[in-house]
Amino acid sequence: MTDPAEVPFRGGQTALVVKVPEAEPAVGRWRERFDRAAAMGVQAHVTVLYPFLDSGKVDGLVMDRLRGLFIAHAAFTARFDRCGRFPEVLYLAPEPGDPFKRLTEAVVTLWPEAPPYGGRFAEIVPHLTVADLRIRRWGGGRGGACARRCARPSDGAPPPARATLP
Repeated sequence: MTDPAEVPFRGGQTALVVKVPEAEPAVGRWRERFDRAAAMGVQAHVTVLYPFLDSGKVDGLVMDRLRGLFIAHAAFTARFDRCGRFPEVLYLAPEPGDPFKRLTEAVVTLWPEAPPYGGRFAEIVPHLTVADLRIRRWGGGRGGACARRCARPSDGAPPPARATLP
């Protein structure tokens, strides 16, 4: 799979995410330095769908449909104690990941015009981005301490996170 981080942000785009505030103590300092979303004030999360609809198309009807969709899915708990890597992104992989995939698939069923990451990838890989390795603030090589830390997530993995929808 190619990097989801390669999909650029564009003004007016929206995203559907499951926030994971429990992860901030473990990944916050890395995300602040190496994640574009964190730099824009977005807390640790797993993306359900990006890009979703342009902001001008998100009205009361869309919000009602989303609410109904999320209510239809049971709350679940996920652990984030395994690190993964796309070519240029370090991430924590949720376990289980299938509930996140099912949410994405359900949203895409209702809005097929909004495929995950603009349709650039065939596979849905739920993940919590820790660091984009293309951001050159590593000091001492690409990956550096963050990559070493991510290789040992049990040394400070976030506690299990419960996804309660909506």
